[in-house]
Amino acid sequence: MAEPLLDVVMLCSNQPAWADVAIRAVEHHTTNAYRLILVDQAVTDPKLKDVLNEAEKRGHTVVRMAENRSFSNGNNAGIRVGRAPYVVILNDDALVTENWDKAFIQDLTDKSIGLVGARTNYAAGPTGDPSWQGEPPYMAFVCVGFRREIFEKVGPMDEENFTGFSCEDLDYCWRIKKAGYKLKVSSAYVLHAGSRSIIHFASEGAKDRETRAKAYNSHNDKYNRVLQEKWGADWIREHTQLRKRVLVVSYHAEEWTRVRFAGSLLTLKAGAGAGSSGGVGPDGGNFGFTYYQHVRTPIHLARQLVCDYALQQGFDYLVQLDDDATFPSDLIRRLLAHDKEIVCALAYQRKTP
Repeated sequence: MAEPLLDVVMLCSNQPAWADVAIRAVEHHTTNAYRLILVDQAVTDPKLKDVLNEAEKRGHTVVRMAENRSFSNGNNAGIRVGRAPYVVILNDDALVTENWDKAFIQDLTDKSIGLVGARTNYAAGPTGDPSWQGEPPYMAFVCVGFRREIFEKVGPMDEENFTGFSCEDLDYCWRIKKAGYKLKVSSAYVLHAGSRSIIHFASEGAKDRETRAKAYNSHNDKYNRVLQEKWGADWIREHTQLRKRVLVVSYHAEEWTRVRFAGSLLTLKAGAGAGSSGGVGPDGGNFGFTYYQHVRTPIHLARQLVCDYALQQGFDYLVQLDDDATFPSDLIRRLLAHDKEIVCALAYQRKTP
């Protein structure tokens, strides 16, 4: 029997129907040699015990824990059991699909990549956003993979600070980034039922929906505070921002210039891939665009007012367009693609002014 190329670690905690179908999805859709490591987090449901026993008979590894301490604790225990060069953390309510493991391994052959995450129908952040391109600031741990050497270099997930089922995934993403590696949203796709483990853990003993919701929110709030204490507000603000904000400004000194400018502006919005609400930007950048026309102010004052406004409102980029300009529809994409502090488009006049 071939040595496993990847270890798939799945925590199991009292949702037998989902765990069973998640296990079978791995069996059905994984093409490379693998070892499925099922972590029994002090399971009490007899049906889930049966699922795990049957999986063990089919050759999978079951790690039985004395207590359900945390997401970090369970995953660390499962990862340490394996020896494969690639490691996958997979939720027990997430179903892998065809060629998922091929996509992960291909992504991770790039040594600059430290962590990959599968796209999914249900997740906070980039992996749950079908339009996302480029490097994400973080990824939810619905289905993520990394080389074992990353685990050995960065260390295990933080069990000391994150003693529940929230925010430990962001913490581990940022530790990988600080170690000099990139994150990547993979082409692999999983179907996700959505937060069932955390809801069960956080609201255990709650008898009605309202009480469960309060317990769930309180659990998240607690670990959001832990995350902020560990990383600081500035780091979190920078590394949870999903779209860069771009203010696109034009100046109209004459009424007649608006007509010609409006036509170019419409093509500009289409080329940017976004209206005022946001869109996909250049080279994988993700941008939210706000368009503004400034009128009835002398141009030297107008530019200063607009710059002050952009700073006060926290825009990441300011694009300024003259009122008599026409421009290609991909202008913003081409400007922002330079990723410089200041960049100017090459301009020319079609005829003598």
